Amino acid sequence: MYQTNLALNEQHLDLTRRMSEISSGQAYSLVGKPSLKNDHAIDLHIEETLRLRPKKPFWMLMAWLLSSRIRRLRLFDFQWYLDRYPDIQKSGIRPFKHFLMHGIFEGRDPSPRFNTRVYLAECLHMLNPGEPAFFHYLRRGRSAGIPASLNSVYPGTRFIAARLSALEEQMSLVQEHVIEHSTSLETNRAEIERLADVIASTRRSITRLGGLVVSSEISIKNSSSNDAVQLGKSIGIQNYLARGEHPLEFGGLQIDPDLGWLLIDTLSAKRYDLVIEFGSGTATILMAKMIANLHKTYTQTSGKLLPQVFAFEHVLKRQERTMSMVEQEGLQHIAKVHFAPLETYREGNGAPDSYYSYQEALSEISRKWSLGVDARILVLVNGPPDEAHLMARLPALDVLKKFFPTACMEFILNGYRQPNERTIAETWARECTRSGVPFSLEEVQTERGCAIFRYRG
Repeated sequence: MYQTNLALNEQHLDLTRRMSEISSGQAYSLVGKPSLKNDHAIDLHIEETLRLRPKKPFWMLMAWLLSSRIRRLRLFDFQWYLDRYPDIQKSGIRPFKHFLMHGIFEGRDPSPRFNTRVYLAECLHMLNPGEPAFFHYLRRGRSAGIPASLNSVYPGTRFIAARLSALEEQMSLVQEHVIEHSTSLETNRAEIERLADVIASTRRSITRLGGLVVSSEISIKNSSSNDAVQLGKSIGIQNYLARGEHPLEFGGLQIDPDLGWLLIDTLSAKRYDLVIEFGSGTATILMAKMIANLHKTYTQTSGKLLPQVFAFEHVLKRQERTMSMVEQEGLQHIAKVHFAPLETYREGNGAPDSYYSYQEALSEISRKWSLGVDARILVLVNGPPDEAHLMARLPALDVLKKFFPTACMEFILNGYRQPNERTIAETWARECTRSGVPFSLEEVQTERGCAIFRYRG
């Protein structure tokens, strides 16, 4: 009995010490550094990443899209990168540009917050062949809850909360054993009460830390937005000097980088007969450029009309600015932005009182294209804004069904984290179920949230 009680007391003291460390914010490793037993597999993956790296013009656009997120998450340390890799100074390339264009494929670490080899040791089975570890973390790892550095000494409040819950369970077991076997019941009860106070104090610390994290994220976002714009303009100037291409502006009429990546992914995976956008801006130019790159020989090989982007914009200044960008890029044969002021729309079922004046333009488009049963249409629902009505974007499906009744349409809803956007998708799903029309709904993890609603006419 004495030995059992002694062992329990030692476990009790150890639990108290660990709880105090978390409460006081001292460094505490919740994950630990994994043993790199698969070093050879990691080396082979990095070699394959170098061998399969994408072509430079395509990757420069990807790097541009990713740069603002990397800065916002503070995953790149300028001085640390130079100190870690002295050869960078000799190359004459700026550290951040070197990492985006070379280091990410060579398996280099951007900062102490991300360890490429440790990440590969834990997550290699999750990566595609030749996919850079850091790229996988930004696209999938972070949204799946994987920490930026698996051997981090302080991963964050949600891991502290999880560990705290486990420690509470241990404390409960210790409490039961102490009450059952200890001869000094009053002493142990006082110790348990002290532990309960530590837990309550720790929970308050976590709450305060959560507030600080939110405040820090807002501060980081505000301070880094101008840096991201400056970086984008710098890369755009280099593209112009090297190849005479005008830079895309990701400010003003901007889209989120991860939405830009989703559009590139979607247009690369399938061949669409038509692209329609409700709203206009940088996304219009990005989709038109993708079609121009992917379909240079389309008309020669198929004899069909070249797929085009038709955008509907209700604000005249935005319509004029987007068309100016289209002309500047020489994409008039692919993209057209219709000025479509909001007009009365009366369909009921929770629909808004006004929507784009679409009748004339969509009638002309449907006559010209004469899309058949197997036609594919990609629709980006990026407007109108929901200030006037929470369901402002609801009519998109009903409007297009009238003009393309037999087409397969894929609607990308931007801002799916908002309750009204989810309500719109659920309303569409109920209508399709009621009318017996096949559909599917897929949620895509992006910063603002996206959903892809597939409708089969």
